Parts: sequence; C-alpha cells; structure tokens
Amino acid sequence: ASRSFVTHASTVYSYSIDYTDDAPGNGTLKFGTSANDNSLGNVNLAAEGTFTGTFTATTKAVFITILVTNANRVLKFDNLLIQENN
Repeated sequence: ASRSFVTHASTVYSYSIDYTDDAPGNGTLKFGTSANDNSLGNVNLAAEGTFTGTFTATTKAVFITILVTNANRVLKFDNLLIQENN
C-alpha cells in the first residue's frame, strides 16, 4: 500500500517504524516520488525491531510504500513516524 504526504523539496526527513512480524524478511519500506518507487530510500525489513533513517525530499510530495514481499504473509507494523529535520 502507498500513501503520499506533503513535503518541502531539498528538506531532510527522519523516519522510524517498528516491524513486529514474527517471520522476518518479508517486508520492504520504500520512499519515492510516486507509488511503489524507492528513489529516495529502500529499507529491507529483515528482522523484528525499530528501523530508522533519513531521506531528502525532492518534490512537494513523497510517497511511502509498505510492500509485502511474500504474498502468504500478513505483516505487522506499529509507530510509524516521519518528521522534518530542523
């Protein structure tokens, strides 16, 4: 699934997401300029835990995509946070 959010070009954003699935390695988190695009960042959710990082927006909107890489799994996420760095 993909969703867009408003950003400011050339601005750095931080993200954090808790991956709580009991079968690691079945998910990917992408940041890009369109749905399912990873031009701004790609995170392989390879193990349970909290994943953090940054990306730099290049347009007025960024898309976040959470992708299930194994069609037979239901992934569990919590506490997604995206914030502009000041």
